[in-house]
Amino acid sequence: MLDIFNRLLDCLLPPHPLVLQIRKEKPEHFLRFFSLQKYENCVYLSDYSSNLINSAIKANKFHNDTHASKLLATLLNKWLKSLPEKPTILVPIPLTKNHERDRGYNQVLRILQNLDMNEQNLILNLLSKTRDTVSQTKLNRQQRLHNLDDAFTFIKPDMDIKSYRIILVDDVTTTGATINSAHKILKNSLKNHEIICVAIAH
Repeated sequence: MLDIFNRLLDCLLPPHPLVLQIRKEKPEHFLRFFSLQKYENCVYLSDYSSNLINSAIKANKFHNDTHASKLLATLLNKWLKSLPEKPTILVPIPLTKNHERDRGYNQVLRILQNLDMNEQNLILNLLSKTRDTVSQTKLNRQQRLHNLDDAFTFIKPDMDIKSYRIILVDDVTTTGATINSAHKILKNSLKNHEIICVAIAH
């Protein structure tokens, strides 16, 4: 019955091809794309050149697809569970207020909201993006490296976070310019903290 309803709904409101491509993927099977890599100061959980990873990233980012965010969260869950136990703050890469208002959501925060959270893990916005920047996809490598200079500021938390590990999370990186720029601000503001950068795909 549910399958018939979904087919009728698809006829009335045809989903984007990217959404259709990942619809039948189950979170537990999506873990086959987990491929841990490290480059400079960032950890990467999967390969963006993989067709289904690419589709899930774009479906989450541009098409507000809940299933895509759940699939991507399984990769982050797997990695988080491999870390030594420690109180952890997960910090999503922020959008500017204008950009987030236009899109309607922060795609990285959507992934974080689908994690298997416990009492030791918090999601906290410790950064704000202070200015609109040109989309990284429209720039060459050299331009990307400087496009995000001074684009982020630190938000002082209302709670004591001295005992927390900080994990800065982005959905996808190419040159790493965005996450490196955000990491620099956190590192300067939280000098005695363990700060790890992680991206779902690279």
